[in-house]
Amino acid sequence: MYPDEMESLDSLLHRRDKLRRIVFLQCLSFAAMGAGNTFQSLYLKHIVLRPDGRPYYDLIGVLLFAQAGAGMLGTPIAGYLADRFKIQNRILFFCALVVVASSLVTAVPALAGGAGSIPLRILFPVFLVSLSLNGMFFRPISPIIDTETLDYLHERYGSGDRYGSIRLFGSLSWAATAILFGHIMQRTGLFQLTIFGYAAGFAALALVARSGFRAKITSVRIPWEHLKKDGMYQAMLVFSFIMGIAINSSYNFTSYLMEDARAGYFEIGLAFGLAALPEVPIMLFSRKLRTRLGSRGMIIAGSLVMVLKLYFLVRVSHTKAVWAFILVHCMHGIGFSLFFLGIIDIMDRRAHADLRATYQNLFYLVWSFAIACGSLFAGYVIGRFGNAGLMAADGAIAMAALAFFLLFVRGYGPDRGQTLPVESERGP
Repeated sequence: MYPDEMESLDSLLHRRDKLRRIVFLQCLSFAAMGAGNTFQSLYLKHIVLRPDGRPYYDLIGVLLFAQAGAGMLGTPIAGYLADRFKIQNRILFFCALVVVASSLVTAVPALAGGAGSIPLRILFPVFLVSLSLNGMFFRPISPIIDTETLDYLHERYGSGDRYGSIRLFGSLSWAATAILFGHIMQRTGLFQLTIFGYAAGFAALALVARSGFRAKITSVRIPWEHLKKDGMYQAMLVFSFIMGIAINSSYNFTSYLMEDARAGYFEIGLAFGLAALPEVPIMLFSRKLRTRLGSRGMIIAGSLVMVLKLYFLVRVSHTKAVWAFILVHCMHGIGFSLFFLGIIDIMDRRAHADLRATYQNLFYLVWSFAIACGSLFAGYVIGRFGNAGLMAADGAIAMAALAFFLLFVRGYGPDRGQTLPVESERGP
């Protein structure tokens, strides 16, 4: 075999190994979230109680705010280190280990006997610290994995427009574990099992990330001037924050609305699992959808679907029909995948090669801020106007976000393979 053929073979094997590792990272992160995140707010509802036994919605909102707010600190630091030193897998490994340890702390009340086993004056500060640590190290994981995915696609194909064909494995993994753990919860009622599933997923992710360590750490200059001049991206972050409040607060508390309709844990898990399945064909055919709709069209279409979903959730909340909740919640997979793929594509078009992790992490920082604000907002609204009132309020916020996008977020980004002309695109 000639040297050039050997080099070609080595390159092919390297690409296959890298692709396999990225797919595993997507699968494990979403499998863990499907097991744990699906039931987190419901777990807090059954553990964080007032003296009279009612859920302490305001404190639940504070805990979720702290978790997401801490993520705002972790994401930009992780993004800078990843771009500066190209150490994505080292960051993933360390973050995953902290997520495992912090999540297991939250299982202690369930192991100790459930609600009331630990006084609230002790439980609340312990949860505050553990959930804050969880958020600080959990939030950077998805953007770092997305950056690894986009880096691979640029290296292999010269663009990131095949992102959906890899990301769909995450959607399938989420669906599988959400339904599986919903069934487990229905049979056992043991919330700690969902926490163990979440921890196991991130422990496996840490092992996969460990296999991708570079032998040598390199350092590059960060082109901050590119980011400063990218006005469209900055406006899109504002839009993402407003829309993120509506999407995340409604999604995180849909389980409360379903519990009001006397849905069982399996039905709740089924709703959240099936909601991920419509993402799969959209991810699979994302390139064709992007050609027909454009990135802006995908974002607008996804936002409209989310508004309709919230409207229908309010309507079915009066029927108490569990099957109707499941069908309506499936709209989330359609709306979110269109919205998210459009955002990813625009960011990928506009990001400098040495700013991909920073662009991703800034988006997730804003997303974390939206989750944090949405959690406080949800705790306040649910405690005073009920779960259906939250969905109605989120629908109004989503419409306001869409109006902002149409008015102020202008442009697309350069065509594939071109350099962003930041000097001539200073924003809306």
